[in-house]
Amino acid sequence: MSSFVDSGVGGQQFEFKAISFEEISDFWRETNHFRGSDSVSKVYVRHLGPYLSEFEKPPFQSFAFADGEEIVAATQLVNWNKSWVRYRTIHVRQQYRGAGLGHELLRLAHQNYWPNKHVFGWVRRTHLDWSLKHGFERLTEAWYDDHTPMLKIASRFQVR
Repeated sequence: MSSFVDSGVGGQQFEFKAISFEEISDFWRETNHFRGSDSVSKVYVRHLGPYLSEFEKPPFQSFAFADGEEIVAATQLVNWNKSWVRYRTIHVRQQYRGAGLGHELLRLAHQNYWPNKHVFGWVRRTHLDWSLKHGFERLTEAWYDDHTPMLKIASRFQVR
């Protein structure tokens, strides 16, 4: 599965593709996504605040937008339970932000991997506005370690 999408960044097109856990881990380290945390080395996280995945070893897949060999944006989807798939991260290189690449990457990943599941996000406080803008709803008003659980109903992702 590989396709090209218009980026909204100076008419540039990026390749949408599935990538390995090693590739997304390298991208996270290179861009310091987890701010020095050891989260990069974990293939998946089963427990987030009061939420526990139904799967001991959940299926997952990582996706990216690439410009040649360079990854410009990446996300990872993890099967969370019978109704939800969790997006682990959406990370876009600084110079490509603001053109909608993050949400488009998540939309394509969802459409290509688990299109019938709702998307669960463990959203950092600094990303709450982005999540609300893109159709996620809070599951609770509570905050856990500066994160809150959010959900986007599968049908709210537009198929293009």
